[in-house]
Amino acid sequence: MQAHMQARESTHPREAGAPCALHASLARATQGTGRILAMHAPALPPGYSLITAQDLLDRNALEIGSASIPLLADRCISYIGEPVAIVAGPDPLIVEELAISVSLDVENPLISIPRRTSYLEVFSDSRIAARHDISQGDFGRLSSIADTLEFSTTMNIEPYPLACDIWLEALAEWDYEKLKIEVPTLWPEHVRTSIAALLEASLQDIELVPRTPPSSSELYFWLPSILGALAASAARILRKPVRLTISSSRESMFLPSAQGGIVHMTTRWDRQANLLGLWSRFVFDAGAYPVFGDVLLKSAIQKLLCVANAEHIDIKGFSVLSPHPPDGAMEGLGSASLLSAFHVHASKAARACDKTIIELMPRLMSKKNEDAFTELYISKIAAPIMQKTDFARKHASYELIRKRNPGGPDPILKCISLAFACQNADSFSISSKEMKSEAVLQLDRNLKVMLHSDLAAAPERLKTAISALVAEDLKIPSSHVELEHSLEMRGTHLPLVGSAGIAIMSETVRRAADRIQKLRFRESLPLTARAYGKIKSSARFDPCETRYEHPSFGAAVIHADFDVRTGIFRSIKVDMNVYAGRILYRSGLTEALREAAFHAVGACLSSLGEPFGAFLQLPLTASDISIMAVEDPKARTARPVGFLPWMLIFSCMLGIFEQIGIPGNFAIPAVPYPPQKEEFAL
Repeated sequence: MQAHMQARESTHPREAGAPCALHASLARATQGTGRILAMHAPALPPGYSLITAQDLLDRNALEIGSASIPLLADRCISYIGEPVAIVAGPDPLIVEELAISVSLDVENPLISIPRRTSYLEVFSDSRIAARHDISQGDFGRLSSIADTLEFSTTMNIEPYPLACDIWLEALAEWDYEKLKIEVPTLWPEHVRTSIAALLEASLQDIELVPRTPPSSSELYFWLPSILGALAASAARILRKPVRLTISSSRESMFLPSAQGGIVHMTTRWDRQANLLGLWSRFVFDAGAYPVFGDVLLKSAIQKLLCVANAEHIDIKGFSVLSPHPPDGAMEGLGSASLLSAFHVHASKAARACDKTIIELMPRLMSKKNEDAFTELYISKIAAPIMQKTDFARKHASYELIRKRNPGGPDPILKCISLAFACQNADSFSISSKEMKSEAVLQLDRNLKVMLHSDLAAAPERLKTAISALVAEDLKIPSSHVELEHSLEMRGTHLPLVGSAGIAIMSETVRRAADRIQKLRFRESLPLTARAYGKIKSSARFDPCETRYEHPSFGAAVIHADFDVRTGIFRSIKVDMNVYAGRILYRSGLTEALREAAFHAVGACLSSLGEPFGAFLQLPLTASDISIMAVEDPKARTARPVGFLPWMLIFSCMLGIFEQIGIPGNFAIPAVPYPPQKEEFAL
């Protein structure tokens, strides 16, 4: 989560850039999906223009990974909110009003229904964007073994919108055949190379000014490339600079979201709490364009098998197309929900066998991952939070009350739930190319350091953290450290998205700083040191070969008071401990963990069918979420905790829902139902 340090120090986009640029807004299809019959636009005042897909000719699709995303919808609307036109003119308020006034006639429009995961329950072959099957042993044979424990869970996770409470914009200006683009991005190379490919232009003819994003949200992964391409196309057609702005109030619901999905899981255990077998079927919502369909499936399966060491495994995972905005997060809710379901089963097995989850967890990991579950985790993470919340006594007391007096007269049901989780320091690549991280440090005679790396395009808080890391390693004031964006763009640099990517980049910077520190006492100044990191995308997918590299750990306890008469939570309290290796920016990490926990609780409650606040008597505040970030004094690098809070909250809330018996998306069915025949219906 050190990659998710939310920054609020950005300036409003209209305060900077070319003052003579035309303002532009996107007209979106909000009436439904289907074939476009006609477009209706209002009468445009003099000086205002409307650009449609026909004006872009054959340059209307941006290649991102294996997906081809149209800049403007042409013949068909693939999801509600898809851009259909650009309105440009001198006044931003009039431009916005005109964009809202554009309407479409759509043939047999399919209106999106509130429960988005309905599209995932039954689907045809043509909607499968990616599929992975993992099978070993014979899970069906376990049903004939006597005296075993069986647990089943169904989770229905609605796709969660990424926060967008800030302005997004791209400024494009042509000077004959040379293009200058300003856009907030975490992956500047992708913006430059993808736009060059779209326009069939040379990289030397495109000057990119990567502005600092207001946030390190994964929203800034491929969306800036789309915005930059739209602004560049409009500027070329209108022959004037164009500033394309996304309205956070009007358009946030149409932007890429973190994928949701449906998870069915059944596990079998013996009476010593040994995992015998794992059966799972899960479907992730890829949205209209499967940018991350394949890599997210692989990541989810790999993460699950890292902690589920069983002889009999039967897993089928699907990524399915749906009429919704494309998936925008590299660390989505799918992996978190899959792991949450398994950790709930592990907790149940431990209780049924009179063991603790702390005793059970090391045995669940594959042999190569046992070292990841260290004494540090037990002594610094698990034990303190259980002692702080008095979990053992309260859990036993609440369980005893429920058994003695089921459905009794007490209207307030007290519940408490504990969860543990760990996250690997892996990273993703949607490209078949080898991804690289690079850092160049130069130390001059005045003991000032210049850092050349892609971190220069990162948010200010991350820059502060990396500057502090370099200053600490070199024993110099942090004010002596300057960041400069790497001038060499090869299109293969590691994107600064996903907390794992940030952690890998910080490791590269640390190694460069270590080399400078060793050389400064042997050689004369100035000195230069380079460090590289590589992530190779393998064509062969073998999740069983995955092991945890520099994992982060977390534990959480949720205490809830539930009013059985009104179906409303009187209070929800969250305590969370997270071990993240070397903490680069403590206040930013704590804030980001708290924010993620808040959104995760909201996602759980919203999934019950009503808005977040409908199930809370009092609003959830920062004081209701206690976060402790534990630092390892021996750690040299940061550890990624991108989806750790989500997994902890999901696991805890599953336990809470089970205790109060809430039916619905997070319900745990009484009877598991592995299908008798192979079919895609879940």
